[in-house]
Amino acid sequence: MNSNYWAEKMFRGTYPATRQRKEGGKMKTNQQAGKQAGRFFAAMALATGMVLTQSAIAAGPAPVALGDAAPFTILAGAAITTTGGGMINGDVGASPITGAAIDLTAAQVNGTIYTVDNAGPAGSVMDPVRLTAAKSALYSR
Repeated sequence: MNSNYWAEKMFRGTYPATRQRKEGGKMKTNQQAGKQAGRFFAAMALATGMVLTQSAIAAGPAPVALGDAAPFTILAGAAITTTGGGMINGDVGASPITGAAIDLTAAQVNGTIYTVDNAGPAGSVMDPVRLTAAKSALYSR
């Protein structure tokens, strides 16, 4: 026998060591093992595609353009009160009610407090036109 004899047998898959392997108490040929591996990788590709699709669905709807209401953190049609803790980042407004119904101070708001009349807290700005436009923007959504 020449040295090419064993190389040729291994290349063709007829050499017993390369042809079969023991798995789970049974002998499997390389061809059977290859089919099993192919099914595994196909299942993994399908699962990956499903995960990517699910994450795209989970992203949710596009943000809504709030128009004139966008700068407001609180835009109310009733009284605004606080328990005294924390800061409010953004503008605060109440309409159509009186500014006296806003129970906040300018120190609690990192923004502007807008009212429809001059009865609001110290430092508030009376701008009924802006409040009406902001509320109209919300109602149109």
